[in-house]
Order: sequence, then C-alpha cells, then structure tokens
Amino acid sequence: MSVRVATVSDMGSKTNRAVTARQQARQRWAALTADRAARDSRIEEAAAAVIDAAEQLAAITGHAAEERAAAHAAYDAAVAKIDRAENDALGAAEPALAAGLAALTGEGVKAADIASLTGLPLADVRRLTVKAAAPADSGAPATREGAGAGADSE
Repeated sequence: MSVRVATVSDMGSKTNRAVTARQQARQRWAALTADRAARDSRIEEAAAAVIDAAEQLAAITGHAAEERAAAHAAYDAAVAKIDRAENDALGAAEPALAAGLAALTGEGVKAADIASLTGLPLADVRRLTVKAAAPADSGAPATREGAGAGADSE
C-alpha cells in the first residue's frame, strides 16, 4: 500500500478550486438576489395597483351611495309634497261633493241613479252618501239606502 503525501501543488489546486467555488456561489447568490429583488419589485407594484384601484372603487361606491341617498330623500320629499297637495285638493273638493250628493239624496234620487247621472261608481256613491249623512244623523247608525219598507229596488 502506498500512501500518497499531499504536495504543495495539491494544496494549491484545492485552494484554487475552493476560491472558484466561492466565486461561483457568490455569482449564483447575486443572480438569485437580483431575481428576488425584481420579483419583490413586481409584487410591490402589483399590490400598490390593487390598493389604488380598491380605494378608487370605495370612493366611487361611497359617492354613488351618497347620491342615491340624496335622490331617495328628494323623491320622498316630492312624494310627500304631492300627497299634501292631493289631500288639500281632496279636502277642498269633498264639501262640494258632499253638498251635491246631499242635494241629490234630498230630492229622493236613488244611489244607482246618482251613479248613472254623475259617472261615479255606485260603491263610491253609497260610501260618500253614508259618510255625508253620518254627521247629520247625530250619531245614528248609517243604513244602506234601499233597506226598509217601500224602498225601490236598485
């Protein structure tokens, strides 16, 4: 068996290989680090774009919600105004309607004939004549027209 003794040239060769290996490792590490830095930069840019877009969407949604609420409030106010105007007009017209119906029923005109003469639905004529007659009866229960003895059939 022969034993080989390391020579100076063998040691130099080992050192050269180690230096070369370290240089290669540094180069590979630098390449990996550069790739990671580029990737990190792309990720950061994409995340910033997503955050910016999300903030824009939130602003748009918030603005739309404010506009929608204002539109609903304006609509509600307009409907309330129309309802008040309608109620005021009805309140002004009802006495004239009640007086006309009272005059017709005072002349003995039957509800069906009043409906034919005025174009009002028979159910409305009956409802309005009962409603108009109720305060005049001073608390007496309202009866349907045509009920009782001697009433004409409608």
